[in-house]
Amino acid sequence: MAEKPKVVLVIGDPLFAQALFKFLSARSFDVTMVKQPSTCVDVIQELKPAAVVVSQLLSGMDGPALTRKIREAHLTVPIVMIAAVSSQAAVGDVTRVASADSVLPANFLPESLVALLRRAGAGESLETRRKEIVRRDPKKDDTAQIRVAKAAASPEAATAFGGARRALELEHEISTAKPLKGAPQPVEPSPQTVAKSSTPTTPIDPAYLISRAFSDNVTGALRFVSGGAERGIYFSVGRPIVATSNLPEERIGQILIRKGRITPRELEAALLQVERKKKRLAQIMVEMGVMTVRDHDEELAEQYAERILALFSWREASVEFTPTPPPEELVKILLPPERLVAEGLRRHYDPARLQAALWDPNRVLRLAADANTRVPFLVLEPLETAALILIDGRRTVSEICAQAPSRTEALRALYATMCLGITA
Repeated sequence: MAEKPKVVLVIGDPLFAQALFKFLSARSFDVTMVKQPSTCVDVIQELKPAAVVVSQLLSGMDGPALTRKIREAHLTVPIVMIAAVSSQAAVGDVTRVASADSVLPANFLPESLVALLRRAGAGESLETRRKEIVRRDPKKDDTAQIRVAKAAASPEAATAFGGARRALELEHEISTAKPLKGAPQPVEPSPQTVAKSSTPTTPIDPAYLISRAFSDNVTGALRFVSGGAERGIYFSVGRPIVATSNLPEERIGQILIRKGRITPRELEAALLQVERKKKRLAQIMVEMGVMTVRDHDEELAEQYAERILALFSWREASVEFTPTPPPEELVKILLPPERLVAEGLRRHYDPARLQAALWDPNRVLRLAADANTRVPFLVLEPLETAALILIDGRRTVSEICAQAPSRTEALRALYATMCLGITA
């Protein structure tokens, strides 16, 4: 069995440090936490880790000073710094003063960090890897992928760390969840088939439709067809569990190739064996030693979620609902519906679309009784959270948007909570 890559954590926020420790451990890293920055150089010299993760805010010594100290000790270990700011400009300022190989914003996506650390464990340059990701798809830039806060004040930094911590906790729950039992059934249509629908094409609002299925505890399948493309979502008691697509680029094999997890030749060999042995692609890949069952299942669960998020870009489609039991898949979406809705809006709803969806600017908003327990599952960004604070049962939608730090983030947060019944 291959040795786990060693990672040293030097994180100032104890709760954030613990969440990050659990998350990376679940992702098969050998993690060591350093509580005193002054001892970090000694620990690195002793353990010889594959990478070091440092937060900008530390006790007794800030992150940039620690990275310079590591370099002054002639240690070439790759360093990832987690900034205490979220705006792209502010992250750039941190990058200029820190001797780190890569700098992530405070509200980074956990899997962005995992990708960097895995590349570091393989001996690749972190900055080279980051630039390669951006070159292939600018939307995957660690700072461009997230709609970041426009100011970098320390209160926002604390809020951003809290959001990142909650995201890590959710990711840890997903990675450590036991697989559901049941006979696996193929649910993806052939990509060569042009989808057709008997229902007319109409304007759609995926955020509302998914939220409504969740609030109504729907069990069944929603099928969307647009221009021959098809996406489907299976719900079980309101929760989306499996997403299908007939788009070739959204099949798991192609995703693994784009991520560099397998080669085209390995996929071709695996598909030939799938046809010959009548087994699932995951089983064949495991038998070939290309990847572990856990790696495959994590990738497939992530792709199910990505298919749903891609649906948010559609503005028109034919929609059909079938009240059918969900397929007995071994791998299912475990992300909360609240988080899917919030992220789908963040990626694909521009201000004009959000304003049209809200439609009544004079509507007075109130928080639901269970708002405090449900809002954390949205994993909101700082300026989105700031808009919700203004909801007091007296202010209208237009007043909240006018007083919020950012109108776009306010529109997004308000519509997400309205769809999900968190505000009324």
